[in-house]
Amino acid sequence: MIRFVVALCLSCMLFSSIPSADGHDYYPLTEGSSWLYRDVYDTGDAKLIKYWIDKTKSGISTEPVQIREMKLDSDDLPATHWFDHDEWGDIIIDGITLPGGIYFEWDFHWILLPKDLYVGKIWTNRDEVSDPKNAVRKVNNIHDCRIVSMGETVSTDSGEFTNCVKVTVSSINSDGEIWREVSSYYAKGIGLVLYITSGSLVKEKRRELIEYVIK
Repeated sequence: MIRFVVALCLSCMLFSSIPSADGHDYYPLTEGSSWLYRDVYDTGDAKLIKYWIDKTKSGISTEPVQIREMKLDSDDLPATHWFDHDEWGDIIIDGITLPGGIYFEWDFHWILLPKDLYVGKIWTNRDEVSDPKNAVRKVNNIHDCRIVSMGETVSTDSGEFTNCVKVTVSSINSDGEIWREVSSYYAKGIGLVLYITSGSLVKEKRRELIEYVIK
């Protein structure tokens, strides 16, 4: 019994000493904020893509934040990503409205960043979305996410960012094969500053922040 109590106390001390942070501080969803990125592919192609917030809210409600996306070197109309907070305070993506007004809603909330950030934190996202007629499109991909560091330094054209949170994602298909690996870096008060993808079925891509405005 004494050994159990000692072990329990040591376990509590260990977990209480793990550095943690609030995920909201690493992706500010404030109206008027914007981010400009440069996507560079392994083929040498480069594209500019801009995200900006049209509408925001405070707290949990039925009205998500609208984050607009536009490829600046394309004639495509903007897409809209619908961000929200779940009942645990995690930052989630509810769905996406594609150019032309086609809306897809995630049946399984896609967690972008959990509220509680600490090294070793893991969560899983799944590809399972519905169209407006509720016809489910199952892609059968599982995305295993993990926070591997909270002390990364990232340099981009927009500056040097220290103590960034690094999140890795392994995308696994229905055959159990890892077909994509992603590393994302988030800076406190700024959001995503660097995003790197590689894998057997995707183009290798490096997305880095080149300009930003945080309101």
